[in-house]
Amino acid sequence: MCGIVGAIAKRNVSKILIEGLSRLEYRGYDSSGVAVNNEEGVFAHRAVGKVQALKNKFEVAPLDGQIGIAHTRWATHGKPTEENAHPHFSSDDLALVHNGIIENHEPLRKRLIEQGYCFKSETDTEVIVHLIHAELERANQFDLLSAVQGALSQLEGAFAIAVTHKAEKERFIAARKGSPLVVGVGIEENFVASDQLALLHVTDQFIFLEEGDLVDVSRESVVIYDEKGEKQDRPVHVFNHNVDATDKGEYRHYMMKEIYEQPAVISACLEGRISKDKVLTSCFGADSAFLKDIENVHIVA
Repeated sequence: MCGIVGAIAKRNVSKILIEGLSRLEYRGYDSSGVAVNNEEGVFAHRAVGKVQALKNKFEVAPLDGQIGIAHTRWATHGKPTEENAHPHFSSDDLALVHNGIIENHEPLRKRLIEQGYCFKSETDTEVIVHLIHAELERANQFDLLSAVQGALSQLEGAFAIAVTHKAEKERFIAARKGSPLVVGVGIEENFVASDQLALLHVTDQFIFLEEGDLVDVSRESVVIYDEKGEKQDRPVHVFNHNVDATDKGEYRHYMMKEIYEQPAVISACLEGRISKDKVLTSCFGADSAFLKDIENVHIVA
């Protein structure tokens, strides 16, 4: 399961991004990468294996910048190689990270190749970044937000993305459809991540993006648009700093912790929705009356 982190601040964000990736290691991954946007352009390091391998690259060749995006990848399209690791670029100016699977990537790839785009990876992700670049080229004036909206409207499948462009020193764009993405709200700095745990070292205030949301992230604000392109206000939630949420406790790793937490998690999700003699049809549908006679459920996966 992949992970995304994005940041914009008045300080160097590379360490913030790498720490965020470290906090997402429990999700499982085979490679990682970071792109930073600075006065010289957009530059990236990628590495196969643990986040520590990425840290080693930063120690040898530091990349500093006040805007950046980062990613841990679990290979779906293409082998776990540096070429397939995120971020992916279109030209040297536009970088993108992506979680999810683009179902119509093959016809989109074919069309983009016909338009002259050169693919350097086996991933479906590279299709998205080239689509955004194509939208920028097609427009009469530079507008990254509109280009992202135009590209995403052509995608079929699930995704969460974060995008940065060399010409945009005051913002980056992120969006989600089918894959989770949360906004972290700070003071003169803002963030995005697949999981709020990735950002607890920089903020405890979060906005949970809804299905189809796109967010324009700057240092001073986050502007959220729904799938129709209309601005939306989403509530800010303050994280309850429960040590149990971020600590492995007695378990060897986070996966084992998650497995053993499932009964409590499911119980919490269903609390108030069902009881010994009640099933809410608003939750389970109009045909849910038969559920009242079920005493046990066996899940085989």
